[in-house]
Amino acid sequence: MSENTMSKKEIKVLFVLNWFLYYSVQLANELSDNGCEVHVIGREGLKEINGESTEVFLKKHLKDGIRVFPYAARPANPLDLLTAIGLFRRVRTIKPDIIHIHENYDFRVGFLLILVKLFLRRTKVFLTVHDVDVHVGESRSILKRGFRVFIMSISDKIICHGKELKRQLLAKKVKEDKIIIIYHGALTIYRKFIRREIAEEKNTVLFFGRIYKYKGLEYLIKAEPYIKKEIPDIKIIIAGRGDDLDGHRKEIEGNKSFVLYDQFIPDEMVAELFQRACVVTLPYIEGTQSGVVCLAYAFGKPAVVTNVGSIPETVEDGVTGFVVPPKDHVRLAGAVIDILKNDDQRRSMAEKIVEKTKTDLSWRHIARQTRQAYQQTL
Repeated sequence: MSENTMSKKEIKVLFVLNWFLYYSVQLANELSDNGCEVHVIGREGLKEINGESTEVFLKKHLKDGIRVFPYAARPANPLDLLTAIGLFRRVRTIKPDIIHIHENYDFRVGFLLILVKLFLRRTKVFLTVHDVDVHVGESRSILKRGFRVFIMSISDKIICHGKELKRQLLAKKVKEDKIIIIYHGALTIYRKFIRREIAEEKNTVLFFGRIYKYKGLEYLIKAEPYIKKEIPDIKIIIAGRGDDLDGHRKEIEGNKSFVLYDQFIPDEMVAELFQRACVVTLPYIEGTQSGVVCLAYAFGKPAVVTNVGSIPETVEDGVTGFVVPPKDHVRLAGAVIDILKNDDQRRSMAEKIVEKTKTDLSWRHIARQTRQAYQQTL
């Protein structure tokens, strides 16, 4: 089938979801408006913090016309072949042109892809890789790492979120013609969770998300005295939970500059925290890309990030935030001080961020790039 013929035809796409629900919902909605018939299979029980099952969450936020099929899986049994066979039956009924997996390394999904490759050879498999490898401080078991390599090898195309991530994939012997760069969109879906508009709180810094060693919390703590010397009323909000927090708890809880929310942060609270913040910090010592930057951008907030992975490809130094070297708490402090002390600069950065969310990082733009990749592969 020629590309011109395919461009006039709706492409039937099946998303198979495990995590990254917010990202996937925004992309699915825009694809449905850009010549794609979208179906979604989501694992049950992934999202129950706000009292919603995965199925309810997806049906609430996906556009009308996108069909949702939940699947039950037993986490204690990774070799759950019955679930994989059930999934394959659903796939065979839908007959998609594209199966799009989003960072899903569930063993059952691996079995599903084997069945697809054996019996539905016309269907192409796309894999979006958010993290090329396991982060420092996370489980690095040989089994999990091997399974990631397997899923990458069985996929027809791999989408990654930056040039540096492509370089990392090439270093893992992934063929260059399999790799497509499409950047991570701004997570504007979180604006739906605003209960009330909240003004920025003066001199407020936000560190948000899972707190693992690679996030570099220790360097933000080391930067605090330097920031406080210039801005005595500094407030640094640390919101999230993770293994790396315990090692720094005494330093945080004994310091009035810090406000700690040691918990899972529900959606409405996420929206509140990002509204309150003047600047968001990501002092990572290692990384690939970050949904936290895309979340900050959804609320028009500049970010101070480190030069790791493809994060600097999203944060324009001096335009939408600042990029500093990793493990350099002095430069980190200087960048935070610069943003907090210069109101005009901060407003200019916010304007540039809003512009970026409507252009390069808009889901409409990303959906068009994704559909084009589907089209060329088919």
